[in-house]
Amino acid sequence: MEELIILYILKIKLINRLFVVLFLLSYAVCTSAQTSIEYATSDENWFPFRYIKEGDNINRGIFPEMLTLLFEQELGLALNYKLLPWKRAQLEVEIGHSDFILTIPTNRGALIVQ
Repeated sequence: MEELIILYILKIKLINRLFVVLFLLSYAVCTSAQTSIEYATSDENWFPFRYIKEGDNINRGIFPEMLTLLFEQELGLALNYKLLPWKRAQLEVEIGHSDFILTIPTNRGALIVQ
């Protein structure tokens, strides 16, 4: 039971951080004349954050739902996503072919950043 509570608290913290990032990103998009936004994402499944069911090509999960709500429904922008291997998704953003990438903080990623 205690482990479930800890996991719940960690999910809440992650979602709070995500809202801050999405708010800042939406502000940047609103100040430009964009009509669509490109979202690069890994082709790996990270259930429940982002995943694709076997046999379809629909981007599902918490991240896609939040992004659709923010960009398509609230801001009226077309949200286009690219499913790519992780390194290529990062490169797409770096060279400007995609507007952003969303990730889940991991210990491995923290070691790379440091």
